[in-house]
Amino acid sequence: MPAFVELTSPGIEEALRAVLADDPDGVVVVPLMIGSGGHVRADIPEAIAAGRRSQGRTEVAYARHLGAPALMVSAALQRIDTARDDWDAAEVVLVVVGRGCCVADANADHARLTRLLQESGGYARAVPAFIQVARPSVAEALDMAYAVGSRRLVVMPHYLFPGRLTTWVRDAARDWSASHPEASVRVADPIGDCPELAELVVLRYRESTALLRPQPDLPGVPVGAPPQPSARLRGLHMSPRDYEKNGAEIYSQSFATIEAEADLAHVPESLRPAVIRMIHASGQTDLVDDIAWSQGFAEAATTALLRGAPILCDSRMVASGIIRSRLPRDNTVVCLLDDPELPALAARLSTTKAAAAVDLWVPLLPGAVVAIGNAPTALFHLLEVVTDDPALTPAAVVGIPVGFVGAAESKRALAENTLGLDFLVVHGRRGGSAVTAAAVNALCGKDGTPGG
Repeated sequence: MPAFVELTSPGIEEALRAVLADDPDGVVVVPLMIGSGGHVRADIPEAIAAGRRSQGRTEVAYARHLGAPALMVSAALQRIDTARDDWDAAEVVLVVVGRGCCVADANADHARLTRLLQESGGYARAVPAFIQVARPSVAEALDMAYAVGSRRLVVMPHYLFPGRLTTWVRDAARDWSASHPEASVRVADPIGDCPELAELVVLRYRESTALLRPQPDLPGVPVGAPPQPSARLRGLHMSPRDYEKNGAEIYSQSFATIEAEADLAHVPESLRPAVIRMIHASGQTDLVDDIAWSQGFAEAATTALLRGAPILCDSRMVASGIIRSRLPRDNTVVCLLDDPELPALAARLSTTKAAAAVDLWVPLLPGAVVAIGNAPTALFHLLEVVTDDPALTPAAVVGIPVGFVGAAESKRALAENTLGLDFLVVHGRRGGSAVTAAAVNALCGKDGTPGG
């Protein structure tokens, strides 16, 4: 049943009383509100409390407000794109107008949404504005956009439906445009009735059914099942989404995409499975441009694995990502971050636990396969350990730590080593546990496809 906070009937209290009079198994109140201002935080809960008085034991759940998930961002971008029409998005500044309130968090959420719309839509700039209470106003936001040189402006009334607020936004944009004839202003439509909104309402409803207490056993309904959607809710039809559901086909298409988009011409056959798996794990076909290896790496790594060499990992995520069924000799996968000696050792060495764990690898290090996907300090310290004692040289090092501090430098040091270490790296900041584990998994198998 529809209900309204103000101005229109029925109000929330009246509507809730009417629904509760039918003695339902449970009721979910879904606020059709984008922001989390006073209506969401106070007015609606107070109306729910009033509507429940003297209405028996029926449970009432209050759903989350709509917010700005991907569905709402997509719907808003569609309205904005329609308004800008033939303008290049990169030359357009958005003015995204929210309602405005006295709740700072809600106003900050609107500013965050504005940034999402700018970056998701590829717009030159985006300025948040408010039609009431908060600032900047629509005119002030247009002034800000104009001041940075923009002459193509799209104003988005970020409301669910047409009404008084949308009219005020259009009036404000028209008045500002009249005094700035050298600028072009287009006003988008509000979000309106659309599949994305319907899908989000259903999602908020389903989230909230879990808050309702289990109901008594009813014929044809499993014990403890949440209340079933009402006929009105079932009537919110969503556009069917066409997507691939067959797992084998998803893998097949993924690897075909990699072969088509990634330049693998310079990758030796012995290393192609590992490189393909690394690209697959990262989702970035240009990763191949940053991958480097020593000439003997593939043979050294696979020979060691076939010999039963242990795999020494710098993080639990790398160790967890290695598929045990692919290991050719049930190789031991080692991560010593939980060793009880490690905290004291790291403190004594004044380094990270991941780096200190390299010292605990020493008995296993000669001839091992090392997989470092997280900590640049571990890779740096590995080079120090082998420099001090060449007898500890591992068979091969997959050195792909990720990050902004030391990652690129540690991988460069490995690639330029004069210790005879065979290596596989991803130069730069990219890398990580998933990419590292993917490389090891491919080296363990026959090819780069799942289960190979």
